[in-house]
Amino acid sequence: MNVWLLVLDTKGVNVWCAAGKGTFGTDELVRSIQAANLKQVVRHRDLVLPQLGATGVAAHEVKRATGFSVHYGPVRARDIQAYLAAAGRPRRQCGALLLALESASSWRL
Repeated sequence: MNVWLLVLDTKGVNVWCAAGKGTFGTDELVRSIQAANLKQVVRHRDLVLPQLGATGVAAHEVKRATGFSVHYGPVRARDIQAYLAAAGRPRRQCGALLLALESASSWRL
């Protein structure tokens, strides 16, 4: 798989929580796109973001500010290749997130 990665600093917080906290959001994404001079790096104008970060990103504002279209990819990184092979159409198994009770019980609330 031949891709470029643009990484946002979420201060050690996972994407899902960072989207709610404000460290994975529209402003951070726009700043990173501009700082990386991404328009000069890639020919396309599409970004695939982690699905669980969707609550923090206003796709229409990213498009207006940068010219890049936001697409929300699969929940798990291991499903990115299948997502891209399906031309960006999410497959059912790529969009499901099942949280086992035993893992949820270890969360600190």
